[in-house]
Parts: sequence; structure tokens; C-alpha cells
Amino acid sequence: METFHRYRIDAILIFGDRDDRGHSAYTALSEKSTIPIVVYGAAGSPPFSTIDVNRGQAIRLALRHLAELGHRQIAYIGETNDDDPMQTVKIKAYLDEASQLGLPVNRNIVLSLNGLKFHDGFLATRSMLDWNNPPTAVISGGIDLTQGILRAIAERGLRVPEDIAVVSYDNLPQMEVTEIPTTTVGVAISTITSVIAAIVFDLIHHPEAIKNVFLEPELVIRASTALK
Repeated sequence: METFHRYRIDAILIFGDRDDRGHSAYTALSEKSTIPIVVYGAAGSPPFSTIDVNRGQAIRLALRHLAELGHRQIAYIGETNDDDPMQTVKIKAYLDEASQLGLPVNRNIVLSLNGLKFHDGFLATRSMLDWNNPPTAVISGGIDLTQGILRAIAERGLRVPEDIAVVSYDNLPQMEVTEIPTTTVGVAISTITSVIAAIVFDLIHHPEAIKNVFLEPELVIRASTALK
């Protein structure tokens, strides 16, 4: 913090911790700083301005979309670390929404991972496709997982969306230009950056104006989903 003050930094933007333990670190930081602080993706409730995405609603949108297309066996592939509320909120939303929609839910339908990387999605999907009755659709917990999921499906000689539909969390521009343009749920990067910039500039001029913004996701339909 001394360095920030020395160089007269106007504001600090932090990309949030992946667990609630970050809250104590935020508190300690705020006590040492008079510089406005904004946290994006905060898991807890820091004592300053925060911006986050309604991740649970994103997964609900994905599940409803696939159910409306006629899918009943819909898997969720994502990290299940209980210490990471950013991920567990997605799984809880998936299970709750599946129950409300009357979709079958069993212990295998949520594929437990210890990471969100390409190889995690690839290995989980390859294992899933070995089931006697594999799902006809998959919801991915993140963009890197999605790349691995698509690769595993292609290597098995299956087609997206004819054989298996895929929806990815994270509404990022690169999902439009993948080999199979992928249906996504999330908040557009342009929206996130605009909101961050507006709050940062507002805090620079009004440091006492603490704001907590919860961004609502949208479903962007592309070529990876279709009527079953």
C-alpha cells in the first residue's frame, strides 16, 4: 500500500479471491488504505465496492434452454471444491433447477473436478462418454473446461450439437470463433468492463460512495445447441 500511496494511485481494482477467506485480507487492506478499492468477483462481502455476476442464474438459464430443446439427461461438468463458493453456487443452482424442471438427477450427473483447465474438461468428458447411457447435453463450468469438452467429443467421433449439446459458462468473445461456436451464459465482457470503469471513476470523485453491483447474465445461443 505504501507504494500505491507514493505514486498517488487514484484507485485499486482487485480481481476477487476464490474463497471466503479473502474477506479478512480485504478488511486488512481497507484499514491500511485511503485509496478507493473495487473488487470484481468477490466471494465474500468486502468493506468496499464490489462487482459480481449472478452465477447461479447463469446455470439456471443454461439448464432451462437445454430442457426446452428436449434434453432430459443433462450433465454438469465443473469444480466441486467446497472452499470455492464461486463454483459451488453454480452446482447448487444446477441441482435446484433440475429438480424444479423435473429432470433426473443422480450422483453421476455432476462430474466432480479439482480444477477448471482444458485437461480437466477433456478427461471428465471422456469418462462420461463411456457410460452406458451418456447425457445428451452438457453444461460446462468455464471456458477452458469447454475447450476440453469439445475436444473429447470430437475425438470420440461424435457431433455437436447432433449427438451432444454443449452450453458454456462465461460469455466471452472467443466462444463465437471456436470450431463450433458455443452457446454461452454469462455477462458480456463489454458490460463488465463498462460497469467497472463507471464505478472506479465514481469512487475517485466520491470515495464514500460504496456500491455493490450484481450483474445479471444472459443466454447467447450459438451452434452448439439445437432441438433434440
